[in-house]
Amino acid sequence: MANRNALQAYVRFDGTGRVIPGSLILNRFKPQVGNWKQIGSYECCDPFCLPPVYGEDYIIIDAVEVEGGITFQIATNPFISGLVLEVCMVDCDSTPPDRILPLQIELIQGNEYNYFVPNAILDQSCALGFRRICEATQSGWSLSGG
Repeated sequence: MANRNALQAYVRFDGTGRVIPGSLILNRFKPQVGNWKQIGSYECCDPFCLPPVYGEDYIIIDAVEVEGGITFQIATNPFISGLVLEVCMVDCDSTPPDRILPLQIELIQGNEYNYFVPNAILDQSCALGFRRICEATQSGWSLSGG
């Protein structure tokens, strides 16, 4: 856990946007070389980046079977400014449940999105996973469906 007065936590990202394992450092200032981003530095949770709640933050409007998979139509709460959710399929056979892959997203209008899930991924998964993306941290995963 970082000292509140002096140190912030930073992780380094590779060229594809993934966190480089073992790159977490505690430093007063962001390193100048490499793609570093600040993350939450406390063991508990970010009280301002809570996991999303179904019915309050988002709803699943429809699930339509299309050739090669299923398209989920999801709406986020239009009254929460800056609400950004990451959506992916989840493999519930693993402990803890693992993300399988982020979904292909298509903005329909305003706060409504389509997420296409190929049949091959659908067969490996048991639920849609949602998490809130905040400035420096990401909330935990909440699962929907099963």
